[in-house]
Amino acid sequence: MSVARRLAGPVLALLAVSAVAAEIEQLLVEQRGDRYRVLVQARLGAPADAIWARITHYPSYPSISPAIDSCERVGPAAAGGDLVLTRARACVIGFCKEVRQVQRVHRLGFGELLAEIEPTGSDFRYGRAHWRLTPFADATELRFEAELEPKFWVPPLLGPWLIKRALEQEARASAVNLERLALEPLRL
Repeated sequence: MSVARRLAGPVLALLAVSAVAAEIEQLLVEQRGDRYRVLVQARLGAPADAIWARITHYPSYPSISPAIDSCERVGPAAAGGDLVLTRARACVIGFCKEVRQVQRVHRLGFGELLAEIEPTGSDFRYGRAHWRLTPFADATELRFEAELEPKFWVPPLLGPWLIKRALEQEARASAVNLERLALEPLRL
C-alpha cells in the first residue's frame, strides 16, 4: 500500500460506496492546505433501504473497501449516535502501519448520516463526512462529502497526487462493492 492508502481507507470508512452497475456522476478529490476534500455523487442500482442497511452495518465496511481492515461500533457517542472505530492498513515505501479513525456517527433520518472524527484516538486532526441517499425509481442517488486532515506526514510533492489517485480508485471500487452487497442478503 502507498501513502495514499492512509487516507483512502478512512475516507471510505466514512464513504463505503459500491455498485455492479454503479454510475459515478461526479467525483472530486481536492487538497486545500493540509485537508483533503472528497465529493462523490453516484447512482447505485439497488434500493435505498438495502444500501442504508449496509452503510449502517459497520462490520460490512471491509467488504465495501479493501483498504479497511475492520470497522466496529465501540459504544454510544456522548451526544447520541454511535462511536465507531475503523482500522485501515497504510504503507509508505515498505513501512506499514495501522491507521485508526474514531468517529461519532449520527443518523439524521432515513438515508442521511453525519460522521465526525474524534481526534483523540485517531490518526486525523479533523474529519467530517455527510452521506445522503435518495430513492430514485429502482435505483438510489448517493451523495457523499468528506473532509479530512491527517495527523501523519504526507510527502509534499507526490503525496497529494497519490492520495487523490487512490481516493478516486477506491471511490469507484467501493461504489461497485456497495451496490453488489446491497443486492445480497445482509448476514448479521
